[in-house]
Amino acid sequence: MEYESCPIFKTPLCLIDSDKDGKLMVVEDVLDQISQIPKQLNVIVIAGLYRTGKSYLLTRLAKANTGFPLGSTIESKTKGIWAWCRPHPVRQNEVLLLLDTEGLGDINKGDKNHDNWIFTLATLLGSTLVYNALGKLDQEALEALSFITEMSKHVKISDRSSSQKGNLDLYLPLFILTLRDFCLDLVFNGKEITSDEYLDQCLSLRSGNDDSDGKYNTPRICIRTYFRHRKCFTFERPGSKTILRKLETLADEDLDTEFVKDAKKFEEYVLRECLPKSLDNGQPVNGRMFATLTRAYVTAIREGKIPCIESALDNMAQIENSKAVEASVQLYMETMKNTLQFPVLNDNDLSEAHHRSTKDAIALFLKMSVYDEHQDYQRDANEKMVVEFDKFKKQDEHESEVKSKEALAHLNMTFEDKIKKQLYTRAGGYIMYQQDIMKIREEYDKLTGLGCKKEETYLKYLESKWVEGQTILQADQQLSEMEKEAEIERLKTSAAKREREEAVRNAEIQRKKFEDESRQIMENIEQLKRKQQEEIKHITDKHNSDIVRRVKESELLLQEGFKKESEKLKDDIDKLRKDNANKQTETKEKMESNERNMTKLKEEQAKEYTKLKDNLERLSNVNANLTKENLSLKNQKQNQSGGGGGGGNSGGGGNSGGGGGGGSTSRCLLM
Repeated sequence: MEYESCPIFKTPLCLIDSDKDGKLMVVEDVLDQISQIPKQLNVIVIAGLYRTGKSYLLTRLAKANTGFPLGSTIESKTKGIWAWCRPHPVRQNEVLLLLDTEGLGDINKGDKNHDNWIFTLATLLGSTLVYNALGKLDQEALEALSFITEMSKHVKISDRSSSQKGNLDLYLPLFILTLRDFCLDLVFNGKEITSDEYLDQCLSLRSGNDDSDGKYNTPRICIRTYFRHRKCFTFERPGSKTILRKLETLADEDLDTEFVKDAKKFEEYVLRECLPKSLDNGQPVNGRMFATLTRAYVTAIREGKIPCIESALDNMAQIENSKAVEASVQLYMETMKNTLQFPVLNDNDLSEAHHRSTKDAIALFLKMSVYDEHQDYQRDANEKMVVEFDKFKKQDEHESEVKSKEALAHLNMTFEDKIKKQLYTRAGGYIMYQQDIMKIREEYDKLTGLGCKKEETYLKYLESKWVEGQTILQADQQLSEMEKEAEIERLKTSAAKREREEAVRNAEIQRKKFEDESRQIMENIEQLKRKQQEEIKHITDKHNSDIVRRVKESELLLQEGFKKESEKLKDDIDKLRKDNANKQTETKEKMESNERNMTKLKEEQAKEYTKLKDNLERLSNVNANLTKENLSLKNQKQNQSGGGGGGGNSGGGGNSGGGGGGGSTSRCLLM
C-alpha cells in the first residue's frame, strides 16, 4: 500500500509545533501524509506531566524497539505533538495513529495556557486518551489535572448552544489513567480491588461546603463529568535507575517481571478493546477526515477562538461529501468504460451496465459521505452520473453510426460504380436499380455488431437515394406513366412509414430513459434506507451506553450524599433520552418519506409506462393499417396494370411483349 511507504510509518514526526510567536501550528507535510490514509484511524493520544515516561508506553504499543525519543535527564524531550502511524497489530482494517504530546507542567516553559491547548487538542483528536502519571493518585496528582477543570472553557460543542457542559462527554474519548512506579497494594477495607475500582475510590467525592471540600471535589467532578468512560492501569517500577536510563534499549527479559505483566495488560486492552475514531453516527474517521479536523481545531486556537466541534464537523462534511461525489462519479465512469465495448449490441446491455455501475457508485458515495442529511450531495452525484450516462449513450450512437456508415460504404462501392457508368439510365434500369438496393439491404442485414444506429443509418442512406432513384425512375422508358406514379406513391408511403417507425423508436427510447432513471432513484432510496438503519442502530447503542454510565454516576452521587447533583444528572439523562428519541423519530420520518417517495415514483412510473405503451401500440396499429392499405393499393394497381397489358395485345402483336412485360414489371416494383 502506497501510504505505508510514507516517512510517518517509519518514524515519529512532529505534527503540531509552535511558531516563532509561540502559537500552535500544523506541520503540513506530516498532516498531508496522514491524510493519504484511506483506512479508519485508531488514535491513541498520551498526555501527562513531563518526564513521566509517556513516550515509552507508545513505543510499546507500536510493537517497536525504538520510536518516540525517550529522555533520561530532567529535560523534556517531546515538544508539541508528535505522530507515528503503524499498521494496527490486531485489526487489519485500521491504522494505529500514536500521538505523543508535550509534557505538561514544565516549569521551564511557564506557560499554563500552552499546556491547556495541548491537552485540549489531545482530547479532541484522540479516540483514546491515555493520561500518564507517577505514583499514586492523590490530591496533588489530581490538582495537576487542573486543565480538565478548564475543559469547558477551551471547547464548545456548537455555536448555537447556550450550555456546553451537559453533553461534552459524548464527544470526548475513552480516558485511561496509567500510574507508573505504583507501589501500593490494591486493597480497600481489607478486600482486594481492581485498578478500575482504585480509580473510582480516588474519584469519590467528599461531602461538605467549605473551600477545602470544593478544592477537593472540583478535579474529581470534572474527570467524572467529562470522562464517564474510564479505565486505570498500574505499573510496577521497571527496574533500577540504571535500567530507567537505558529503557529504550532493553528487552522485556531485562525488566522487572511484574512491570512487563502490567505493560502487557495495558497493551492488550488498548490494541484489542479501544475502539477506533468515529463520528457520532458510527462513521469511520479516515486520514483525510482527521486532517480536516486537525486543521480546523488548530486554526481556531491560532485565531484566539474556542474550537467548536460542530463547526469542525460541518467543515469536514463539506470536504468529504465533495470528495464522495467526485469519487463515486469517477467509479461510475471507470466501471462503465471497463464494462462496455462500443458500439453496444443491445440497448438492454447499456441499461444494465448503467444500473450496475450506478449501484456500485452510490454504495461508494454512501460509504464516504458524511452528514448528508438532506441528500443534496447524493442528488448531485446522481445528476452527474446521468450526464455521464448520456455521454456514454452519445458515444455509443456515434460509434454505431460510424461503423454502420463504413459497412454501407463498403457495400455501396459496386452500386456507385454502376451509377457512374450510367448502367441504370436505360430501359429496365429502375428494376435493376431496385434489385441492387435490395441486395445491399440483404447483405447489410446479415452484418452484426453495428449497434443501435444500424437501422437508422440505413434509412438515412435510403433517403439519400431518393432524388437519384426518382431520376432513374423517370428515365426508364420501359415503365408506363401509371407504373411510375404507382412507384412514386409507394415510395412516399414507404417514407411515411419509416417516419412513423422512427417515432416508435423515439417513444421506446423515452420509455427506456424513464425506466432507467426510475430504477436508479429506487436503488438510491434502498441503499440510503440501509445506511440510515445502520446509523439509527449505532446512535441508539451509543446513547444507551452513555445513559447507562450516567445512571451509574447518578446512583454513585446519591450514595455519596450529593442528592442535588444526582437529581440534576437524572434530568440530563431524561433530556438525553428525549434527544435520542427525537433523533430516532426524525430519522424514521425521513425513511418513511423516502418510502412514500418510492411508492409515488412507482405509481408515476406505472402511469408513464402505460402512457408510453399505449402510444407505442397506437403507432404500431397505424403502421399495420397503413401496410394493409398499401397492400390493397398494390393489388388494385396490379389488376389495373394487368388490364392495360391485355389492351396492348389487342392493339398489336408488336407490342404484346411490352404489354405483358408491363404487368411483370409492375409486380416487381410494388413488392
